[in-house]
Amino acid sequence: MLHVLEEMQNQVSTNPVDKVAGLAFLMWSEKIPAYYESQSLEEAWTALVNSMDALRRGEFFFLCPEPGNAGRKWRPSWNQVMMKPLPAYDFDPSVRVHRDETGDEDSCNVCHCGVH
Repeated sequence: MLHVLEEMQNQVSTNPVDKVAGLAFLMWSEKIPAYYESQSLEEAWTALVNSMDALRRGEFFFLCPEPGNAGRKWRPSWNQVMMKPLPAYDFDPSVRVHRDETGDEDSCNVCHCGVH
């Protein structure tokens, strides 16, 4: 997943929100978030992360080197993803961050760790 974000750092789009929308298929989204051209980048990013499966959210929780600076602290903001270097190693933490839509809460489940 991180290599996909790294590639997106080098892409150009007419509308910056298009970059976030373009990741929906590549980020293992369980559903595609609604696209709003006028949406802020952070709102679009939050919608995308909320739609991702628990394992992909777990990668953010375990692999990102610093707390998020907008919204949730367990995951990076869109600005951090686009402007900061991402970890350059292949590591499967097998950590899942589950989402409770009704309570707008996230929870972490650590299964096991394995290095590839």
